[in-house]
Amino acid sequence: MYRQGDIVAVYYPLTDKPAKTKLRPALVMSGERSNNLDKDILVCPLSTILRKSEFSYVLTNDELTLPLPENSEIRCNKIMTIRV
Repeated sequence: MYRQGDIVAVYYPLTDKPAKTKLRPALVMSGERSNNLDKDILVCPLSTILRKSEFSYVLTNDELTLPLPENSEIRCNKIMTIRV
C-alpha cells in the first residue's frame, strides 16, 4: 500500500491533449486512513522545471530519504486521484 510522502510513477493526462498521458513522478498526498478505504490515492506531480509559483513547493534532497536526480517541484495545484 502507498503511504503519504511516497514518490510514485503515474500516468498524468496532458492538459492540452487529454487523450495522451505522460509517465511522471508524483508525491502521494493522501494519508494512510484514506488510502485504506478504497483503491484510490491523491497525488501531486513532481517537475524538474522550477516555476516557484505560489502553488508549488521546491523539494530538495535534504528533505528526502532517497535522493532524486535533481531538485524538483511539487505542483500542488495539479492534484489528481488515481486508482492503484
